[in-house]
Amino acid sequence: MRRTARFSRTTFPGYRRPACRSVPCATYVGSSALLALAGPMGGAGAILALANVEPARCRRAFTGDAAAQRELADRHLAVRAGGPAALKAILAASRGTSAAVRVPAA
Repeated sequence: MRRTARFSRTTFPGYRRPACRSVPCATYVGSSALLALAGPMGGAGAILALANVEPARCRRAFTGDAAAQRELADRHLAVRAGGPAALKAILAASRGTSAAVRVPAA
């Protein structure tokens, strides 16, 4: 059976549990699949690769627009599966930019 360490003051003296409620902090979503949930739940913003391709839809989805979230799904899955090369290919097809990547895609 695998045991996991429990972080507490008794096992690790000086350990303090983070308390975002008492300290000003911001939460940013990092997945375009969670935009429609993060915005309405009080997220501060999003840091997304997909925002380079679909900035307006990402912004709408962050405000809670479920239709915009569904419209992002196919591109989200393509970028998730293909990484930077897929993102560059989408940008090249939609905006006419170069599809070349610096590191060869594996």
